[in-house]
Amino acid sequence: MSWSLTPRRHGALWTLPGTAGALAWLRAAGLRAGDRLGLGLAPSPAAAELIQAAVLGGIVLVPFHQRLDPAAIAAQVAVAGLAGACADPDHPLARAWPACLAPPATWPADADLPTALPTGERAALVVWTSGTTGSARAVRLPARALAHALAASCAHLGLGARDVWLGCLPLDHIAGLGTVLRQLVAGYRLELHPRFDAAAIDEAWEPAGITGASLVPTQLHRLVAARAGRPWPAALRLLLTGGGPLDPALATACAALGRTPCQTWGLSECCAMVTAQRPGQRDQGAGTPIPGMAVAALDGDGRPLPAGGSGQLAVRGPALFSGYDPPHPGGPDADGWYRTGDRGMVDASGWVQVLGRCDEVVVCGGEKIDPLQVEARLAAHPAVAAALVAGANDAEWGQVPVALLVAQDVPPSEEDFAQWLAGHLPGPWRPRRWRWTVELPLTALGKPRRSAVAAAVDAGR
Repeated sequence: MSWSLTPRRHGALWTLPGTAGALAWLRAAGLRAGDRLGLGLAPSPAAAELIQAAVLGGIVLVPFHQRLDPAAIAAQVAVAGLAGACADPDHPLARAWPACLAPPATWPADADLPTALPTGERAALVVWTSGTTGSARAVRLPARALAHALAASCAHLGLGARDVWLGCLPLDHIAGLGTVLRQLVAGYRLELHPRFDAAAIDEAWEPAGITGASLVPTQLHRLVAARAGRPWPAALRLLLTGGGPLDPALATACAALGRTPCQTWGLSECCAMVTAQRPGQRDQGAGTPIPGMAVAALDGDGRPLPAGGSGQLAVRGPALFSGYDPPHPGGPDADGWYRTGDRGMVDASGWVQVLGRCDEVVVCGGEKIDPLQVEARLAAHPAVAAALVAGANDAEWGQVPVALLVAQDVPPSEEDFAQWLAGHLPGPWRPRRWRWTVELPLTALGKPRRSAVAAAVDAGR
């Protein structure tokens, strides 16, 4: 099951047919501009219309992840400052907020709908960071940041009303919200799926005439498998991937089907997308910044490095957030640069390459080890289907690398694997401990959760 959502022109925007009615319903529920509305809805036409309505009406959306346990939801609700909530009955938000609303079967009569996106410093969204390195934080995204990010990303990617976009990301994350909200600017038809199902999406590609999709690497891998060697649909022109590094083998498999993925890089603090490749550009790297945004690599003292230097990536521009709830250090500095925590390089043309997280570097006996490089080596073992490496504290070495591994079929013996490691990785780079598992720990959006590796490895001992 999926829905084909076609917007109609409304002033400078494109809105779904039920968006005005959804805004009338929100206002009848007592919500006004500036109020915060908790959101816990699975993808559906009503959810998409309500999301557009809230943003246009100045009502601040605060989405909550479906996969969080009730205690985590309750902790987030305690700091979210909600005036109301709208959620499916089985969503944990419905239990954390007793007066939770559910969308009606039909919307009431239309309300007056703004014909342009709100701007200014008042919040439009409050979203939770993905939690890849620990506890999630609430990010305040002002209306001016969202308006700029939507227009700039559409311009950068060349999106318009002739496009048909695949919507299969959860709406409780900024990337999923973006597929619905970019429709306001681009006017594309949205093919919305209730969840990610590789077989169902594979069947829908051609009939729907999908021209663009945004996927995390795990989803892309499953769709490549579902294609079973058949070329990508002829209409597909833009295949975006983000949320984690793109394995070279997966990129090669995609290219063999006729379309090389365009890598992107972004973060919640910038309304998602900061950089993106475009079709026909070079394969390595995350592309160039969207219009209005700047990216630099900084040294340890916060000074921009010369072109090609490796350091902490920082971003600056109108799509930046306005702060965290509750207040947390680490916002933009006096010059407007926000340090992302990612390591990378920027060349003279502005091309960005992301190398990993600054805090993911494993320092073993004074030697700095990149876990992504270790994972790439481990993936060369014929029995390894996937690997995730992190540092674990060690009394002698400070840190040592450890690994979670998913087997292709039957894992090798510990002795055989240790012997293979000795022949393929230098001493400090070899995982000292490892554990074979059915699947790797992931965040709600499917990003590798490296912070969980050490505990998971030791739990299996």
